[in-house]
Amino acid sequence: MTMFFLLKTLLEFLMECSWNEMCASCFTGSPTHICSSDDFLPALMYVMVRARLPHLGAEIRFIADFCPQIQGSGRVDMMFTMLKSAYYQICRERHTN
Repeated sequence: MTMFFLLKTLLEFLMECSWNEMCASCFTGSPTHICSSDDFLPALMYVMVRARLPHLGAEIRFIADFCPQIQGSGRVDMMFTMLKSAYYQICRERHTN
């Protein structure tokens, strides 16, 4: 198994679990609501802050540097972009307070 396959599988798993359960029930209470990234990003940021991942920035850079296949791979690319966006926003808020 290649590293790309493992990372892609992990990101797809996170996408499926997180997106479906959190959007359908937590945010709207309606299973017919179509969620966007704007609905999911605050919840992702909350989970990341609560997880207290010590080297998340380094891991994001590692994935970006050594797995360029993620770019353009659909939903996995979107999940990785949201992860980077949430990390950037958390860092930005930490430095402004």
